[in-house]
Amino acid sequence: MVEETLVKRVSTVLSQSFYMIVEEIKSIYKTKTFVVFAVLMFLPVQLILVSYATSQYPQLLFEVEKAFFLNGILEEGVIDAFSDAFASAMGILIIRRGFIQASLGATTYYINIPIIAIVTLLTCGLVAAEREKGTLPVYVSKPVYRTQLVLTKFAAFALVSFALTALAYSTVYFTYALTLLGPLGMLFTGLPETISMLLVLIFFTWIFILDIGAITSLFSSIIDRSILAGVTSLIILLLLSILPNMLVIFAGVGIASFTKYFNIPDLINQLIDFYSLGFVEYYQNMWLIIKQTGFFSQIIISRMIDPGTALIIVILLIVIPLISACLITEKREVK
Repeated sequence: MVEETLVKRVSTVLSQSFYMIVEEIKSIYKTKTFVVFAVLMFLPVQLILVSYATSQYPQLLFEVEKAFFLNGILEEGVIDAFSDAFASAMGILIIRRGFIQASLGATTYYINIPIIAIVTLLTCGLVAAEREKGTLPVYVSKPVYRTQLVLTKFAAFALVSFALTALAYSTVYFTYALTLLGPLGMLFTGLPETISMLLVLIFFTWIFILDIGAITSLFSSIIDRSILAGVTSLIILLLLSILPNMLVIFAGVGIASFTKYFNIPDLINQLIDFYSLGFVEYYQNMWLIIKQTGFFSQIIISRMIDPGTALIIVILLIVIPLISACLITEKREVK
């Protein structure tokens, strides 16, 4: 009887949560902030594709075709040429023939201040807005857990941000694949070999967005005013992103051994490079970069972090703030 009641309660909570997530997604889509978020997510994609179509495509197609004819029946050269083209557009670290070919790309934008600012604005009202509008007591009066409210709102945000991130990166990837691999009849050969790069970009950019959202949600549970919660979170997140690099420059590389663990964009970028390239190629590339940069090599070394440790940190930056937000919302008095 007890087990039956527990199962029924769990079933009710899950169905209720699903309904709340759907309603929250509908609510997100209606806000002006979401429109701005969507526009900013697709802005660099449009710029990349316009540049690609107007100036880069002939040269990139030539490079892929050259690799095809030079390698003959071998396909590795074509896939490498395509991977390099996509990686360059995205800003993923690549080294070919002993030279660094990494460039400023999409990830430099997505994992930086513009997205930090808009995600902060989008999530600062997660709990604070309910207190401001006086709707939190209404939720509490119903058979809805406060933790359930926080988690469903965050889950809705997570699903929406994942869809936008996947669509933004996939637009570039499949455009490049169709126009570079397609003419050579290598589309279905090249996709399985290179799609892991796309999945890595989507996953870690999404993790970055969730980090920002979770930290902002924590401040939203502490501070009653949405704008104040957003501003506080934005200042702290910007400091975490900018201050470590400034300290390295002005205080020396020694300080980087401590601050590198708090630089979220840097952690995510290193993870993207590592999981895009693989263990061996990543460390070979880093060794070549350190060798080529000379005096600045110490700065690069001081900012490097073990990928496993970096992954744990960025996951904990979602889990800990979110659990804290739930606990605070549960304990705080509802007025």
